[in-house]
Amino acid sequence: MNAWWSSLQPRERSVITVGAIVLIAFLILWLGLRPLFMQANSARQRVEEKSLLLADLRATAAEMGNRQAISAKMPTADESLVVIVDRSTRETGLAGALKRNQPAGTDQIRVRFENASFNQVMGWLGLLHSNYGIEIESAAFETTDQVGQVQASLTLQRGQP
Repeated sequence: MNAWWSSLQPRERSVITVGAIVLIAFLILWLGLRPLFMQANSARQRVEEKSLLLADLRATAAEMGNRQAISAKMPTADESLVVIVDRSTRETGLAGALKRNQPAGTDQIRVRFENASFNQVMGWLGLLHSNYGIEIESAAFETTDQVGQVQASLTLQRGQP
């Protein structure tokens, strides 16, 4: 190797030396720093995802706070199911989707929603259960053309105390 190096012209040695330095620098950057940059990008993406999740959680917490405020307004007296359903759907924003509520005895009611937000219906059912002990006797959901919207037929029953 030394004999070969000695046989080269000074200009050739310079070109080979500069090329070796450039190659070594490239390898250091490619093999050493590239993984660091990739990890930094990955960490940046995770931070963005967590920020979006945090924003969603804050929005959900605010919505839950609103639901608790609504539920605090609702009395827990032994009212008729028709009155409870009517008032709670108006206060939770489901009144426009409520197409029918029909008593089925003293402790049951049949309810029909059309083009209602599935999440709102689920929240409303949770509210009825937690505040009034109203339980779902039967439920049928059908999807609509709009994402997140459903047709729902429910039979609700006042739970046993």
